[in-house]
Order: sequence, then C-alpha cells, then structure tokens
Amino acid sequence: MNQFSGQPEDDKVSGQSTQNVFQLFSNLRRELDSSRAEPWTEIENWIAKAKPFIRRYSPDDIDDFESLTKTPQWLSLPRLFQHADPVGSDRRSAEADKAERTANSATARDAKAKILRFLDSLIELQRHSMNVPPSNTAGRIEMAANHAKTMEPDPRNVFVVHGRNHKAVIALRDFLRRIGLNPLEWPDVVAATGKGSPYIGEVLEIGFQMARAIVVLMTGDDEAQLRIGLRGKEEPRFETELTPQPRPNVLIEAGMALGIDAKRTILVELGELRQVSDLLGRHSIRMNDTPEKRKELANRLQTAGCSVNLLGDDWIRNAGNSFQDALNTHGKYSITAANNSDLHFSDDVFWSYETVGGERVFTAHCPQCRTALVREIDFVKCGKCGFQEILCRRKPSKMPS
Repeated sequence: MNQFSGQPEDDKVSGQSTQNVFQLFSNLRRELDSSRAEPWTEIENWIAKAKPFIRRYSPDDIDDFESLTKTPQWLSLPRLFQHADPVGSDRRSAEADKAERTANSATARDAKAKILRFLDSLIELQRHSMNVPPSNTAGRIEMAANHAKTMEPDPRNVFVVHGRNHKAVIALRDFLRRIGLNPLEWPDVVAATGKGSPYIGEVLEIGFQMARAIVVLMTGDDEAQLRIGLRGKEEPRFETELTPQPRPNVLIEAGMALGIDAKRTILVELGELRQVSDLLGRHSIRMNDTPEKRKELANRLQTAGCSVNLLGDDWIRNAGNSFQDALNTHGKYSITAANNSDLHFSDDVFWSYETVGGERVFTAHCPQCRTALVREIDFVKCGKCGFQEILCRRKPSKMPS
C-alpha cells in the first residue's frame, strides 16, 4: 500500500517492503503538512486515519504517537459581565476572545509541528533501514535535529565528545559523576546505533536521544600553523607559529552537534587553543579546577536540561582527577636541545630533565613552588601559585648541560 487511504491490510503486512513503508510515511507527512491546524478537527481526522498505520508498521512508536496526538489543552479565559456597564463588559469579552484565539492558534501550530517532527524521525529510520543516506550533509543534520527534538532523553546522561587527552577526559567524567550525571562516550553511542560504521550524523542523533546534553571537550592535541606561502604581511601569532588545536574529528563533531541542537551542545576548552573561525562568537567554557569554572559548567548543564545535583561541596573540591594535571601532562612545556633550542625563559625558571628515547628532555618549573609550568601560546604559567612568564629568546644560564 503506497497511498494514504483505507486501513492497513493485516495479511499483507509481512510483504510490505521497507521502501513501501518509507513511501507510506512520506505520504502521511505530506497530508498532515497540507492540513490546517485550525480548526483542529482536520488534524483529528488525520490522526484517526494515521493511527492504524503507525500501530501496524511502527508498533514501538505507537505510545509516543498517542502521547503527541492528544487534544491540546486549549486556553479558556473567564468572562466578567457587569450589567451596570454593558459597554465595558463587551469590550473585556472581546479582548478575552482575541487573547484566547491568539494563544490557541499558537498551541495548535506547535502541536502540529511536533507531530511533523515525529514523522520525520520515522521517515529517517526507514531511510536508514534502506541504507540510503540523505542527499547531503545539511539534510542529514536537519533530519537528525528534527528527530532529536521529538525524543525525551535521560536528563542524567551527558554525551562526551573528546580527543586524545585521556587525563582531561577522566577529570571531566569525574566531575560529571560528582554532580549526579552519567557520562556517555563515543564508543557507547556508536554501539547503540547497531551499525559497524555509522555516519557521524547518526551517532550524534542517537547521542541526543540517549543524553540530555553533549559536552565537546576541546584540548590541544594537535599543533598547526598557516603554511608560509599562504601568509599575508600581518598575521596573528597563531598563524605563524605551531599552536595547539583540537583533533579534526572533534571540530567536525562539534560543528555537527551545534547544527543538530545548539542549545544542548556545550563547548569546553582546556588550555590555550588555536582560534577556530567557525566557532568564534560561540560561548565556550575555559575550564580549570576553580570553583567558579566548575559552577559555570554545572549551570550550563542545568540550562540544557540536565538533572544536576549540587548538594554538598564534593563537586567543588579537586579530589585526585584535576584538569590541571591534564594540562601538565598534555600541554607541559618541555624542550629538547635538538629541535627547540631557540625557546628559552629567564634565569629565574628552574629546570629539570629526564632521558626519553636516549635524548634529554628539559622541563621548565615554577621558581616559586617548583611545579611544572604549563605552556600556553605565548607565555607559561604555574597552575598552583599563579606564576606567569612571557616566552623570551635568550638562553638561560641555569639550564643543565
């Protein structure tokens, strides 16, 4: 059956191909889209005809369909009739009528839009079953966005997208658990798709179904600079020197997550990172171990709809897994005489070294507390006592020989 008419035939259900069901749902959507939301009777007639098809060809979704297609709660304002002032009573009654019509019109349009998004999700699932990808990336993101908006994910689940800095991931997961949330990671969500090699959009779509928010943890795993032949006369420092940036897959996944549901996507940066022009203007959290930043991330998660638990102070304290440790390991400024001999600090910096692969690796330490200094784009800092120093170009006399 490829037309939206009559009832589904039970004896032919087993013979219905995925393509026929895909076409059927597409026809359902077109008819609903052409139906008027006012009066609601047109939508009610459509629901009565569509329900048997949903029950037969998508039985796992019938409960969601019935919930979405319940008659909306219409606004009904009280009227006050005062015989002593019939003109005033008529005016107030007319104002109430207008307010009711405006509110109920918006309610009807919103209810219809939700049903359309639900159908979009069914159509997309049928498309996946046919192994036919949407025609372009933009269409895939739009379809995933419509699907995500119809689902009610677990408000405790947070989908974490990250790169290679595993200490940073551990610190983030630890923090999320301390505020009562359950972090999900890429392999968990890939497995939930049921496919060996799903599209990125499919993984993110399932991620938004499973989790209330997506946190993209951006760490300086790679280094990049603009090629010499493409540089202009005046370029910012991050274009002319190797600068830390997230892994390309993290940037791609961040962009697609923002395209699906920007309100539920939270960008978290750790350390100084190369600017990404397409993400400029997006508010990201410059994460560290301070109570202020932990509170900021918790607030953003609450805004995204997560069930955050901030009772007590355990989530504020740094207990073992810190973002600073991740920076010290991942972004620590260490140099070898062979390839970084031009980058030096002042004589105040304390140096130590270790032999790695037969080569001495020198590490700069804070002169005040001897903590390993963290390398940013054009300066180093101590995460413990706050010491900072701008990079200079003269050889320190205290470097061991």
